[in-house]
Amino acid sequence: MVQRAPSHKASLSWFSVVVALAWCSLAQSAPWQYKTSTNRMNDVRSETAQLSSDNSLKLAFPYHRANRGHLFVSIEKGERVKVAVVVERGQILCSSDCTIRLRIDGEEAVGVSGALPSDGSSVAVSLSGAEELLLLIKTARKIMIDLPMYQEGRQILEFSPSAPLRLALAPDPMGADRRKRLAQFEDVCRSRDEFIECLSRLRACFDTSDRTADSDAACTKIAVEFPMRGMPK
Repeated sequence: MVQRAPSHKASLSWFSVVVALAWCSLAQSAPWQYKTSTNRMNDVRSETAQLSSDNSLKLAFPYHRANRGHLFVSIEKGERVKVAVVVERGQILCSSDCTIRLRIDGEEAVGVSGALPSDGSSVAVSLSGAEELLLLIKTARKIMIDLPMYQEGRQILEFSPSAPLRLALAPDPMGADRRKRLAQFEDVCRSRDEFIECLSRLRACFDTSDRTADSDAACTKIAVEFPMRGMPK
C-alpha cells in the first residue's frame, strides 16, 4: 500500500522551464544534459539535469507520433530539489494527486505521489520525496517510470543514463557524525514498506531538530515505526 503525500502543486515557472527544455531535447536516448539558470527577479540560481527516455509512449491519434518522456532534476540554491517527468504529447492522468511508480536498477518498484502543475498543464508531473529520489537515481543505470495516461492506461518510460547524475546538494551542515547516524537509519527505512515516505520523514526530522541525543532518538523512532516489507500493518 502506497501512503500518499499531501497534494502539492508545482510552480508555473518551474514547469514552464521544464516543458520548454523537453521540446528542445534530442529525439534519442542520451546522457544527462545540464543547464544552469538564474531567476532575474530574485537572483536565485538553479541547476537542472534532463534525461530523455529510450522508448516512446504508444498513444492513439492525435498523440500517435514519436513521443518520448523526459526526466528532470533541479536543484535551487544548492538545497531545494525538484523532480519532474514530462511527456511530449498526451495527458498524464493526475487530476489532484496520483501515484507514480518507479523501478530503479531492477529493484522492487516503489510508488510516490505526483501532482500536475498549477497552470493546469497535463504533460508534466512533479514527484514528491525529491531529495530521496535524487539519491536513488544519482548512480542508476536503469530507471523505469510508470505513468497513468488518459484513455491509454498505465505506460512505462525507460531511461538508461550512460553516466552518473552530476548534480549535488550544498555541503551538509548536519555534521559527519550525525549524518552517519542518519545513514544507519536510512538503511532501516529501505527495509520498510513505503520507504520513500519513511526516508522523507526521517531526513526532515534530522534537518529540523536540535543536535541532542534525545532529538536523534525521537527521529530514529520514525524508521522503527514503519512496518517491515511484507508484514501486516
